[in-house]
Amino acid sequence: MSNVSDKINVMVKCQIDKKGVENFQKELKSYDIGNEFNYAVAIIEILIIDRDNEKEINNTIEINVAPKIQYIIPFVSKKLAEKYLEELSTLKRLTMFLSINEDGKVDLKKNDIENNIYNN
Repeated sequence: MSNVSDKINVMVKCQIDKKGVENFQKELKSYDIGNEFNYAVAIIEILIIDRDNEKEINNTIEINVAPKIQYIIPFVSKKLAEKYLEELSTLKRLTMFLSINEDGKVDLKKNDIENNIYNN
């Protein structure tokens, strides 16, 4: 019997899937939050996709991840939205602050999805 170490060092490199971001943006646009609201906070989860296409090179595994909306909470007041966002940060939840257009839809121009995800 040979002596085998039970510890393995593996690096996991996560990449945001472009198609996943496009689907996330479509999902955000589909929400009719209501024109009486000015802001929203989205609670997001990150999903691992294409597990069958994982690449392993020199103890490094590359996986694609995509954002998915769990739920969105609308707010009239920016102050209340920011307070809620602050509370969620103590729970280590992945969140996103959203601006709402006059038509009640998320303003994607003001919300840089990829940048926001990378910063969380």
